[in-house]
Amino acid sequence: YDGSHQILHLKVLISCNDPLYHFVVFKEYFESKNKFLENAEQYFGEKCKVYSYECNDMKFLHILYGNVGWNSDNGGFLLCGCNRKEGKHQCKIIDDDTHKKLYKKARSYFQRLLTSGRPEHEVIKLTNQWAAMNNCGVNGLGIDPTLLPLSRVRFDVMHLSMNVTRQLLNHLEQLVSRDYDIAGY
Repeated sequence: YDGSHQILHLKVLISCNDPLYHFVVFKEYFESKNKFLENAEQYFGEKCKVYSYECNDMKFLHILYGNVGWNSDNGGFLLCGCNRKEGKHQCKIIDDDTHKKLYKKARSYFQRLLTSGRPEHEVIKLTNQWAAMNNCGVNGLGIDPTLLPLSRVRFDVMHLSMNVTRQLLNHLEQLVSRDYDIAGY
């Protein structure tokens, strides 16, 4: 197995959306992978460039990074600071450095709320609301972006293409059944 398959299989084994489990399992994995990448030159020589990517579905990546929900109207996109209701606009892609800054800002916000004496579930809810409106959806409750930079993520397009195909077939079925009803059959 490569790393991506291992992560997906571990996710199935864990079967839990609790980020605590993810951090325990994945922190060591990403740290060891990063250490290998830092020393790749010694294994392959200085003329060889090593690229390492993780491929996962969007829901899992949102859980892993701790972003607000992918179906949220505000801050729901993992790679940009756009909102669904903006309409036509210029997309603002989040680079690795910006993601790290947003993460630190969100961690600080979360810690301030936590020390205010509020219950943890309320602090998480308030942090998500703040992150959606003010921090590009980054709530700081996920894995540290230094362990898994956004630039190393590739999306599982099989699920995307399957969804698009399913939607096209559903639409075609509606068109055919509407024409069928109109013709009086």
